[in-house]
Amino acid sequence: MEALKDILFLISEGEKKEDEDGFEVEVPGEELEVFCAVKSVRQSEFYNALRNNKKVVQVFKVAFDDYSGQNNVKYDEKLYKVERTYRTDEYYIELSCSEVE
Repeated sequence: MEALKDILFLISEGEKKEDEDGFEVEVPGEELEVFCAVKSVRQSEFYNALRNNKKVVQVFKVAFDDYSGQNNVKYDEKLYKVERTYRTDEYYIELSCSEVE
């Protein structure tokens, strides 16, 4: 079993609110700091994602209890979008992610 030794931020969905002038502004979501293991993207997963016009570049393994459906994550100051999740066993889930540009 690989150790969860890196830090990942799970980012909840932001919301849109009106500011004091009546303009709609995006309020960023909360960031939850969790431990993760950074994994390589499997070749088959990479090509399957490309067929769907997505470019999966990173896989993060986190504790299943830490993840609650967040769509974005931040690792090493880079923002990623969660494209697919895969529960590996009763304790862990893998997040297949593409870079947000």
